[in-house]
Amino acid sequence: MSWIYDAHIHLSDPEYKSDMDMILNYMDLLKIKACCVSMDIETSIETMALYEKSKNVLPLDLIEHTLILMMNGMYKKRFSQNNCL
Repeated sequence: MSWIYDAHIHLSDPEYKSDMDMILNYMDLLKIKACCVSMDIETSIETMALYEKSKNVLPLDLIEHTLILMMNGMYKKRFSQNNCL
């Protein structure tokens, strides 16, 4: 059986939270992979937690998440030491 891909879903939205275990189980059972999009730093962190929980969650905001962390100074020391800033 081939995998089905959901190209754009916000699984980190609060309305899914209470059913998340069931959603992830059905995604596996039905062979569905979801490309998950986040709206802000909080949902980005939640999306990354879902990614760590299920191989069927494909976060699309890794670059955005990294840029936000960089803008907040979390990577400033590392990049400045490597002369990247």
